[in-house]
Amino acid sequence: MFSNIPCIVGDLPKPDLLHTMQIGMLDHHLEWIYQFMITHERLDKYNALWLSVPSYHDLTPKNKSYEEVSQWNGKEMMEMCLYLIGVLTQSVRGGSLAQHPIFNLAIECTRALLEFDMYTPYKSHDDAALSYMENALLHYHTRMSWQNGEYQSQRLENVTCEEANSRQGNKC
Repeated sequence: MFSNIPCIVGDLPKPDLLHTMQIGMLDHHLEWIYQFMITHERLDKYNALWLSVPSYHDLTPKNKSYEEVSQWNGKEMMEMCLYLIGVLTQSVRGGSLAQHPIFNLAIECTRALLEFDMYTPYKSHDDAALSYMENALLHYHTRMSWQNGEYQSQRLENVTCEEANSRQGNKC
């Protein structure tokens, strides 16, 4: 049926691979933040801050806590990127001294991922933009990985004081 339709394969619409990667990374990171907040008993504070984000310009008012959102659409995901670092930072504020290095790593990871996210909507990417994106991802993965290459996002919520401080050159 379609064999007689003249077309050039290169002209066919293609899925936006960068957008797909961006959404997948953000979705994974949001799930990781959720588990991190549960582990460190910060989920109630996180939800309260989440709901307190005011509607401003293009931001829609929040009527569900973070944990009540079952699925994100693209617009919600992009809006969330505008205030995620602020909500996360305030949620982990005031922890014990032993928790500070762990919380700082979570904030640094999130900031690096959001920096990468900031460049993805560009219509085209020049060498400078690609370099910034690469550096942001490198920063993200450096903060999210253990020295032995094990994926830290699976374990950061269970990091001990000694492990976190040794990563930053401190002692408990």
